[in-house]
Amino acid sequence: MKLLEKILVPLDFNSDYNKQVEIAGNIASNFNSEVLLLYVLPPEAEVSSVKSILSEFLDKELNTIGAIFKKKGISYRKLIRYGNVFDRILAVAQDNDVNLILACDGCPAEKGRYSISIVAEKLIRKSQKPVWLIKEGSRNIPKRILCPVDFSDASARALNNATKIARTFSAELFIINVFEPMQENFSNRLRIDYEKENSRLEKENKKQFDKFLTSFNLAGINHTIESTRGKPSDAIVEYAGTKKIDLLFMGATGKSALQRLLLGSVTEK
Repeated sequence: MKLLEKILVPLDFNSDYNKQVEIAGNIASNFNSEVLLLYVLPPEAEVSSVKSILSEFLDKELNTIGAIFKKKGISYRKLIRYGNVFDRILAVAQDNDVNLILACDGCPAEKGRYSISIVAEKLIRKSQKPVWLIKEGSRNIPKRILCPVDFSDASARALNNATKIARTFSAELFIINVFEPMQENFSNRLRIDYEKENSRLEKENKKQFDKFLTSFNLAGINHTIESTRGKPSDAIVEYAGTKKIDLLFMGATGKSALQRLLLGSVTEK
């Protein structure tokens, strides 16, 4: 199966979806993907007297967007569903076995910060399919990609996909691992040389990192591999900002049993 055989694009005509459509077109062109254009109406619209009017309007709007893909030789389908937006997106993604949900946040930046809309946050938390979340100001084609890894299966899948996207778009790939040192929060009666112990653990972590990377083919990709210290969530955000990263690949779950049931704590932050 192709990496991105089917791309689901949930649209919201109340927000600017042009960037979402442009990026979907770029991805689909490179991977010969089929694009599924989805619009979800509230449940009451299905039985409303204006259903036919809404359907005609949406069909026209989706045809206009579809014409953009048609010009590029991209196959697409139009889907109109009724119900809860989040539920319908997940249902369509599962029913059509899509490889990617390309979602637009729809929230403007405020005072230098970027908030995530409720639907976008739910998708990231609950979707069994990969979610590519488009932020305001995103490039049409990613040129700098970051993939933090913690040696878990989820981070291995993330890095595998990151390498393919980086190779396809000739993007620079940054692969980092953040070592979190032990803190002096144990009893004073425990005589622990924290500096010595952290030095030992960091060396072991570096060996794990090197071994982890042997499973990936990085040939032909302009890449940087770095190990760093600190609190993982803070270090990743700082690194992404410093390197002006366009696209962040992260596994949705961590290494612990509990985190396999929930969104990984580092990914969530």
